[in-house]
Amino acid sequence: DPTNHAGYYLIGHAAIRRRRAAEALSNLRRAHELNPNDCRTLQYLAWAEFNLGLSSEAREHAELALRLSPRDPQRYNSYWLIAFAEWVAGAPHVGVSWARKAITENPTFFHGRGILAACLAESGELEEAQAEIAFLICHDPAYIRALVAGDNYFGIPELGTRYTSALRTAAGPLLAEMGLCD
Repeated sequence: DPTNHAGYYLIGHAAIRRRRAAEALSNLRRAHELNPNDCRTLQYLAWAEFNLGLSSEAREHAELALRLSPRDPQRYNSYWLIAFAEWVAGAPHVGVSWARKAITENPTFFHGRGILAACLAESGELEEAQAEIAFLICHDPAYIRALVAGDNYFGIPELGTRYTSALRTAAGPLLAEMGLCD
């Protein structure tokens, strides 16, 4: 049904998970056109956008999701998205505060801890960055091993390389513990 936003949202969601960033962006933009007030669509649209380096658009859509549903129990996703948008824009120091908000809302939100570690590493706060990596090693070792090995959703290889590098910097000597030393 070309008028059903949920169909486009689901196709976009699946495309992100399959690492098809451009396809995800196209379908999520169409879902947003059909229903501009759906917070989940806005959040996934922001994810697709920052994966393609569209940081200002990602931030705008994540902020809109927060404005539309300020008490959303999943608002930590919007905070995470803004943190990533700031990181993509080259402002990791700003991303730190947004990632911390995401973790405050949901302490076990591993995506939030991942971007926090990357933002902290790029901001020169290596001790705290390593603490985030240590937390992830303890609580979701498969997740952080995959990230540090370069598994991510970026549609722009340079962003993926930058993220992996930031996480490897954050991990420092913990790389050996993860079995990922060069």
